[in-house]
Amino acid sequence: MAASKLERLLRTDKQKRFEYDFLKDTEKLECWEDVVVGEEYDSEQTFEVTRDDLVMFAEASLDSNPLFYDEQAAQASPYGRLLPHPIFLVEIAFWCIGKGRGNWLRTPGAMNPGQHIVWYEPLHVGDIITMKQKTHDKWIRRQHCYITNELNFFDQRHVKKATWWATLILPRTREDIRRFARA
Repeated sequence: MAASKLERLLRTDKQKRFEYDFLKDTEKLECWEDVVVGEEYDSEQTFEVTRDDLVMFAEASLDSNPLFYDEQAAQASPYGRLLPHPIFLVEIAFWCIGKGRGNWLRTPGAMNPGQHIVWYEPLHVGDIITMKQKTHDKWIRRQHCYITNELNFFDQRHVKKATWWATLILPRTREDIRRFARA
């Protein structure tokens, strides 16, 4: 989608600052061969959860659950506040990774065969989230290169909020990424 077409949809500060051109800087993206199983590292950026982040994500997902976007309904619920959409972690992960380690998540040509998310505690407006990543596994099946990373999300008090096991099929080599980007 051209940047000018996308701009009208961007309303939060993070949405406006995020780099949506995944073909930009492809030389800096990790390919399957670059990833080392067992390495653990902190993400490049933190993510401060705002009301706008929660509401905009819920609206974009087209989920009609009022606990995700209606403050009055959420306050009247047993939770007493807005809740994040169950896959809101995707937005946080992309933001936290930026262009740093674990950027294979942004690799052009990657396919998503599955993911598993476990929530331990809900996120709240004002939480400042940090993310730790660990390459859990990588393998080849039917000539496809798979990787699973374990992404752990912590708040400003170092309380673990969630774990996401993200599995992707990645281009095997840097040349494979270049070939996809030129296509």
